[in-house]
Amino acid sequence: ADIDVGPSTAVSASLGKSVSMWCKVNTVTSGLSTEWIRGPIGLTLLTQDCVTVNTTKYSVNPCDQTHHNFTLVVSNVQFSDAGRYVCGHSSMSSDRVTVTVIATPLGTRLLNSTADLKVPAQQATTFLCETKAYPAATVTWEIDGTAVTSGVTHINSPRDVTTQLITTKSTLTYMFQKTQGSKTVTCKASNIASGSTPAVASVNVDIICNYKVL
Repeated sequence: ADIDVGPSTAVSASLGKSVSMWCKVNTVTSGLSTEWIRGPIGLTLLTQDCVTVNTTKYSVNPCDQTHHNFTLVVSNVQFSDAGRYVCGHSSMSSDRVTVTVIATPLGTRLLNSTADLKVPAQQATTFLCETKAYPAATVTWEIDGTAVTSGVTHINSPRDVTTQLITTKSTLTYMFQKTQGSKTVTCKASNIASGSTPAVASVNVDIICNYKVL
């Protein structure tokens, strides 16, 4: 191909972070320019002279004019930065990178729990965990580090038109035994943006026994 782009033609960029896209022109026509353009609006982001339209938002590193190798860096990525980025060399065919913006789980919290919670033994107790992310987060539950899957439900809201995030609410309904003493209940939220580092919310639970007075 006359033009190569990368790291691939489809890139995921994390909200608030930076993303880099490179463009290599293999067949250079003397006197013709190479540009990174924001499609489909046609805004020139980076010219062959390494001039960017907004130096706070866009930069180039490296800018190798000898080999026509131009890496566009987009800083502080927002959802509005999603879409097509096209590299072209004047009248030659162009190539593009499509950017999808993703967000790690934010504001992960247990809604109906305080730092320390007292719950009755042998009676179902429901815990509610909420988080916001894109794409939607996967929520898992643990008690003292052991995964719990029974009694778990999940609900995803439609994607918010303002924040562009999906709210996930997950519940755990669990019955503690009187011999268990105290436990730590944890919800973990993760998606492709968070990778192996989930967002975590925990509560310490003291199990109490209710005795009948005769």
